[in-house]
This record gives sequence, C-alpha cells and structure tokens, in this order.
Amino acid sequence: MSTRAIGLLNLAVGGELSTDRATVENVARACGYELVRIITIDEQTYMPITFIVDEAVKNRAAVIVTPDMCHFGVGYQVITVACSVRLPGEFLPRQSKPPY
Repeated sequence: MSTRAIGLLNLAVGGELSTDRATVENVARACGYELVRIITIDEQTYMPITFIVDEAVKNRAAVIVTPDMCHFGVGYQVITVACSVRLPGEFLPRQSKPPY
C-alpha cells in the first residue's frame, strides 16, 4: 500500500498553474505516493494553514506535495507538526513537536 498524499497549489504564487500541477503529480509519482487530491489556496483563503492541515487529515494524507515552500504562505513552519512535506528534491519529515 502506498503512502497517501495531497498536493498543494497556491494560486497567489507567481508561476504557471499547469506546470506547478505537473510538478506535484510528477514528484508524487516518483516518490510512490498515492496522490488523492490537489487542493488550491489563494490570498482570500480563510486560515490557510488550518485548511491545509484539515484537508490532509480528511484525506488521510501523510504527506503534502508542493512545488515550493512559498505555496504554503505564512505560517508554513507548523505544517510538519501535522504531516510530512515533499518538495522537488527535498523532504521535511513530520515533527513530534512544534518547531518553536
């Protein structure tokens, strides 16, 4: 059984949406993750970190795959308290306690 993952794209981050989506899909596939959903946020998303973590929990995802840390927006440091993060070429494991 593969590890479940969700993808994250922030529409407020400059870049080509189709390229970012392809990056998420390719990284997930290369790492053997079951990509169950790609969520999007933007500057209007209410409490984006809470939304991201809630989506990870609802989808039973152990990993969030995103093209770049800037897609998390403000407060990204606490994401790894809930689950791991996979970026192209980088893995941030889940932490047992907050990083502050």
